[in-house]
Amino acid sequence: EETGVKEIRGTNMNFDDSMFEVGEETSKMREALKDSSIPRPLSVELDPLEVLQNKTGQRDNPKFWLNICPWLHCGDLKMEAAAKTQAFKYAEDRRLAEEGSVLKESLIRDGVISIEGGQLPWAVDLAGVARGIMTLVDRGLPPILIMAYDEPWVMSAQMEQLMWAITGGNRVAFDWSAFCVRAAGSAAQDDAEGRSVVTPSGWPPHRDRGSNKSAINGFREDGTPRYITLWVPMTDATPQSSCLMMFPRRRDPGYRWGDRGGSEISYIFRKPEDLQYIRAFPLAAGGILAFNHRIFHWGSAADPRAAVPRVSMAFTATDPAFEHSCFARHVLPMPPLGVRLALAGAQALRYYGNDQIVTTLNRLRLFWDMFSSHSEYFYSTFQAEVEHYNQTKFSLLESDVESV
Repeated sequence: EETGVKEIRGTNMNFDDSMFEVGEETSKMREALKDSSIPRPLSVELDPLEVLQNKTGQRDNPKFWLNICPWLHCGDLKMEAAAKTQAFKYAEDRRLAEEGSVLKESLIRDGVISIEGGQLPWAVDLAGVARGIMTLVDRGLPPILIMAYDEPWVMSAQMEQLMWAITGGNRVAFDWSAFCVRAAGSAAQDDAEGRSVVTPSGWPPHRDRGSNKSAINGFREDGTPRYITLWVPMTDATPQSSCLMMFPRRRDPGYRWGDRGGSEISYIFRKPEDLQYIRAFPLAAGGILAFNHRIFHWGSAADPRAAVPRVSMAFTATDPAFEHSCFARHVLPMPPLGVRLALAGAQALRYYGNDQIVTTLNRLRLFWDMFSSHSEYFYSTFQAEVEHYNQTKFSLLESDVESV
């Protein structure tokens, strides 16, 4: 309690939102999100993503994005100043440096650490960011397009010293994701016997880097990870609204040396009792859950009665010798809008299996155009990776068309 940093240890038992006390800031956030939690109907005749076609250059114009979310910022000099000056000073402040050392040891020991919501002085309006992500989703646009705005880039810049302190040298990378797990209204999709047909959830169980090579080479000699994810909820993440679930590293036989080429799930869960070790990680808005690339984790399914969507973003930090960033640091802290959208397009292609966004050839061409229009900013290795996913998905979609 003296350090202001506390690990949250959950279980896989049943929870109710009333069990979690929330502060004034979170209560205000919930109130601000009420009107945004009901999705507006979308036209079935027109793909909502058609607005991103750049025939007149509107996609690269900040006004286009500010018309969608006028409470956010796009190319704002004050936001750039905040990114340069409002870092969490884990490398400069003695008390924070000591806290960073404690967190670092916990990360080595457990593979995951958490910082409670309300502990960190974010320089952005997190409720506004959550509202922005939900507004994008309401319009039929993917959550990852929140990267068009300044706020995520400010958040990343604020966490840079924290990233370095808890890993012993990782730098911000850009393998980012955004999530909106919205349960409101899903109860109407229950069948006649009350069984849910569609239940919103986060990404399915996975390791962020699943190869045996990443297990063997992904740690320094002192045990610090060379790749971490920093997951930040903008609304309270509870077992009702959806939270992250993890399997503890000490029970995971494939954590350090790989899964020997087999299925991660079958390798980890060898007997029924192994399921009892699954841990839930509820976290209040504004907290941080940081974990390494080998932790087996997933986003839980939301209860249809959850009052508020679970909105969050995942940021990353890597050792460049393990995994290089996708573009050079000279464009930081605020990359040009075109570069932000290129990264969003690349992420949509790289994670098409999780997000179910790239569902047609037209959408595939759109995301590829978003990336290729500014691909010169990205390293050749990243360009090749995105092109590989683009070609793979093209083959799958083309096969689907031919089979109809």
